[in-house]
Amino acid sequence: MTILDEILEELGNVDTIEEQRLVIIDYIERASEDSSYIPALESLADILFKTGSVDQGLTVLIELFELKKYKKYAKQIVNKLYQYEAYDKAYFYWLDLAKSDNEDPEINLLEARLLKNLNRHTEAIDIYRQIIKSYPTLGEAYEDLGDIYLEQRNIRQAENYYRAVYEYLDDYENIRDVRLKLVEVESLKEIIDLAAVEKLEKDERIPLETEDEFFVFSNVYKSLFQFDKAIDYAKKALQKDSDNINYSILLIDLYKTTGQKSNLYKELTWSAKTLPPLNPMILNIATVADDVDHLNDDIIEKLIDYTNLIDNSEDFYLAINIIVNYYLGKSDAAQALHYLRVFEGQQIDHEYMSYHFAIVYEALGLKDKAEEDYLSALDYLLPHEEVAFRLANFYFTNKEVEKALEVIKQYNNTFYDIPKLKALSKEIQSKNDFSDLDQYKDWE
Repeated sequence: MTILDEILEELGNVDTIEEQRLVIIDYIERASEDSSYIPALESLADILFKTGSVDQGLTVLIELFELKKYKKYAKQIVNKLYQYEAYDKAYFYWLDLAKSDNEDPEINLLEARLLKNLNRHTEAIDIYRQIIKSYPTLGEAYEDLGDIYLEQRNIRQAENYYRAVYEYLDDYENIRDVRLKLVEVESLKEIIDLAAVEKLEKDERIPLETEDEFFVFSNVYKSLFQFDKAIDYAKKALQKDSDNINYSILLIDLYKTTGQKSNLYKELTWSAKTLPPLNPMILNIATVADDVDHLNDDIIEKLIDYTNLIDNSEDFYLAINIIVNYYLGKSDAAQALHYLRVFEGQQIDHEYMSYHFAIVYEALGLKDKAEEDYLSALDYLLPHEEVAFRLANFYFTNKEVEKALEVIKQYNNTFYDIPKLKALSKEIQSKNDFSDLDQYKDWE
């Protein structure tokens, strides 16, 4: 049995992470006296990382580094910590790397990246510039520096560094990513340069071929109102990955914008059926479907499931508005009331949903409850433009004209400026004798 097999067997015989750590420490102590254990421990670290046991793998490397202070261990530790976004710890071990060799461009680049991710941008920029001065063909330094300036919304500087890579370092391995960043930079300008976008699109060195490229170019052509191209690229992105809901949402938006109803309906139906449960994108799909009167049970059922998870008040209000109106449109007010009570059971204040309770109670003929919730909605100042109109119309429909007029008096000719309410006022006055209601004569 090899030393590595022996270590793996012992690790397999213990249950907890702490017990595994103690096994590793035991073999590190043996390695301090017998260097033949070191290759086995190095192999063990590789195995642990490959099998997802990151903490144990780091334990092996850190203990080996403490034992031998080898540069290669420190580099592996820093790279692994960087990979898992533990930037503070990574920078601590990078300091040991710098002591061993501060002329290695890879180590200097790693320092700059750590500082960048620690939001120490000024220090990172200085180091990147030093690297570029010493190693002018190191494309990563230009791209990373462009990323910092893009994050800071310094569009001109970001473009300068991206272009330096894109135009002068043809063999840079991330040149496709740099092209997409240049498209992003262009899209952030006040006026997008169509010719510049087309030049990036038609670069013969790197023909468009990835789903990310198709998606990015679809978006930029959408911004340029070049809808045929935008749709073509959105379709190509979907062909590459038919399960990517972002591509479907983009295509849905494009079909809606261009009035392609048949294609829009097909994409809405397909997206709703293929969307995984509880995906937040169902709210986007439902909103568009509601706008074009193409809601169906598949969309509503998934929206109901997702609504249980929404913690944003605006999104929640939008979702229940779509759900309630869908069931009211199907003359199923009882089902609408059922879901309102389900959502209310999630510790949602009744007042917040009072408008929706009101319109459902009205549909069910429960007049007292409807009136109570309409008044509650008005008091709660809910952001629904039809609350005042619906209450006034509710009173008018139930032949309580004076109450209807009181609502109109309160909200008409104010900053609310509700056209439907003004129209209702005219209708009431045209249908009623106001000889005993002189106080309401001059509202128009």
